[in-house]
Order: sequence, then C-alpha cells, then structure tokens
Amino acid sequence: LPPARGLAQIPEPLEQILARVLDTNPQLAYARANESIGERKVAQSSADHWPTLDLVGSVARAQNETANTLGVRYNNAQLGLQPVVPIYSGGGVSALERQASAAYAAAKAESESLIQRVKVQITSDWSAQTGQIERAGALLELVRAAQEQRRATELGIKAGFRTWAELGSADLLVAKRESDLVELVGTLLKTQARLLSLLPTDDPAWGRWITAISTQSTR
Repeated sequence: LPPARGLAQIPEPLEQILARVLDTNPQLAYARANESIGERKVAQSSADHWPTLDLVGSVARAQNETANTLGVRYNNAQLGLQPVVPIYSGGGVSALERQASAAYAAAKAESESLIQRVKVQITSDWSAQTGQIERAGALLELVRAAQEQRRATELGIKAGFRTWAELGSADLLVAKRESDLVELVGTLLKTQARLLSLLPTDDPAWGRWITAISTQSTR
C-alpha cells in the first residue's frame, strides 16, 4: 500500500474553484440566460401601451385573364406610415405585464437559489474533503502501526515467545486497517470528483487534480 495513495487535495484554492464554477457552470449559465429573457419580456410588455409608428409597404404583381384584357400585366406598389395611439392601456396589456413580471421574478429567484445551492455544495464538499484527508492520514498511521505490530509478532515467533495464532491476528488487523483506508480514500476521491463535476471537463483543475493523484500514488 503506497503510503500517500489518494491523499492529494485539489491543488487550487477554494476561492478560485468557486469563482470559476459561478462563471462557467452550464446550469448557472442557463439560469442567468432565463433571467435575462424574463427581464427583456418585462421591458417589452411594459412598452406595449406606448404609441407606435409602423412603416407599411406592399408590392403586387398580377396578370388579367379576362377575354378583353388577356395577358395584360400590372404592378401595384404601396408605401405608407401607420401611427397607432392606444386609447386604453389596461386590460390585456396590464395582464401580460403582470405575467411577465411574475415570470421574471420566478426566474430571478431560481437563479439566486441555484447559486446558493452551488455555493453550499462547494463549501460542504471542500470541508468534507479536508476532513477525509485528515482521517485518511490518521488511518495511514494506524496501518503502519499494525504493520509494525505484525513484524514484532513475526520476530517474536522466531524468538519462541509468540504464537502463529497471534501472527494471524496481526495479519487480520493489518488487512482491516488497509481496507478501512482504501474505503476512505475511495470516498475522498468521490467527494473531489463531485466537487469538480461542477466545472467543465476541460477546466485546468481536472488535469491538476489527476496529476496530483498520480504523483501521490507513485510515491
């Protein structure tokens, strides 16, 4: 069992990870885009009762098919301005404006809620990572202690004052400590992967983390 296997912390400060997640996370980007669309709809609906001036144009081309004018063609082009001055701004316009405002408020609340959930997840996983690394370090010391106890028992057998049963118990203790350490390291790696999953897979933090794990595992 390599002594430092899997004990690498994500090699970047928490603040940098959090800033990049808030900037690049796809779910957050979608929430912000949805909020921006809602804001535009509010502005659009609130402007529906304003006077408007439309430019109207049309072009018509036709050909007569009556007996007297068979084959005669004509073109008709029209261009004009159409002012529209709403007399009453309530009713449907006000209802649409209220609906747009409600939709925007919901989108904004969802965006803020998602940001808070992401922040909580990152800080929680980061704290869990720190605790798991400390526990793994303590378990590593227990593994080494169990290995030393086994070696002492083996020497005792050679000296004639220890039994094979005691050596078997020492072997079981070493296996138990190593199993606990491997299980905890697996949990640590899952925690770190879950934390990094909020970032795109091409983010530099992924490569640095994998490199750190590989370096630790070969020591």
